[in-house]
Amino acid sequence: MRKAVSGAGRTCPACGEAMRAVGDWLRRCPSCAFMMSSLPAAGGRGVSGLKPLRMRNFQIILDQLEPLLPRPNAALLEVGCAKGWFLQCAADRGLLVEGIEADPGQLEADLGSWHNVRFGYFPQALKAGAVYDAIVFNDVFEHLPDCREAIIEVERRLAPGGLAVLNLPSSDGLVFSGARLLRALGLPGPYERLWQKGMDSPHITYFNPRNLRHLVERHTSLRYVGGRRLASVTRQGLWRRIASTYSVAASVAIFAVTWPASFLLDLFPSDAELLIFAKDRSASASPEQPTSPP
Repeated sequence: MRKAVSGAGRTCPACGEAMRAVGDWLRRCPSCAFMMSSLPAAGGRGVSGLKPLRMRNFQIILDQLEPLLPRPNAALLEVGCAKGWFLQCAADRGLLVEGIEADPGQLEADLGSWHNVRFGYFPQALKAGAVYDAIVFNDVFEHLPDCREAIIEVERRLAPGGLAVLNLPSSDGLVFSGARLLRALGLPGPYERLWQKGMDSPHITYFNPRNLRHLVERHTSLRYVGGRRLASVTRQGLWRRIASTYSVAASVAIFAVTWPASFLLDLFPSDAELLIFAKDRSASASPEQPTSPP
C-alpha cells in the first residue's frame, strides 16, 4: 500500500531549518541541503542488472562492519532485504541474519531456510521486543516516509554496542549534480529518474554524508564510527540496468556516455555512500526488550 509523506517536509529533520519548495513535489533545506519529496512511499521491485554492483558493495560493507560488531555471531537485521543477496553474504560470514521485505515476490526461490524473513514494513513487521547487533539499510532508508522516526526506532532496536548501517545514494555525487544541472536547463528526465519519480518505489529523501550525520546525531545518541564511498556504477550489467528503464534509443545514448565515464568515476564525488553509527556499549536495552532476536 502506498503511504503519503507526513507534513510534506516543511521543516528539515536533519537541522531543523525551514525547507523551501523547489518544485511541485520537492523541498530542499537551504542550510544543510537535505531534500524531501512528496512522492508516495511504497515497496518496489528494483531495477534489472544491479546484482554485480550490489554484490561488490555488499562485500565492502561487510568488510567495514565485521570489526565493529559487538560480539561474534552477531544478530543482523536487514530492512528491505529484497532478493536476499545481502542476507546470504552475511550468513556466509557466520552472522545470524533476519530480514524484512514488503514484497514477498522479491525473494529468490533458492535461498533455503538459513534465514528468517518477515513480510511487511519496519518496524511494524518485527516481533515485539526484538533487538539486534546490527540493523542494515541497503538503498532503503531513502524510501522511508519518516526518516526521523525510523532512526529513532533503529536506536531503540539496537543492543548495546549495536550498529546502524546506512548505504544510500548521495546528493554530493557527480551523477546527481549533473542531473540537477540538466533539470535547471529544462531537461528534468535524468533528475526525476534518480528520484525514481513515477516508479513503484520513489525516493522520499536525498541525503549527503553531512546532513545524514546531522539527522542521526540530532535525534539519537548514536555516534558515527565509520564510512566510505561505494560504487554506483559497474560495467558488468550496465546495459541491462539502463535498458530496463529507458527506450532503446535513449538506452543507446545513455550507455554510450556512461560506459567510458565509468572509468573515471572514482576521481569524482561518489553517488553512493556508506555510514555506520554505533550505540554506546554502556547503554541498556529497554526493559521490555530481550537482548537477542526471536
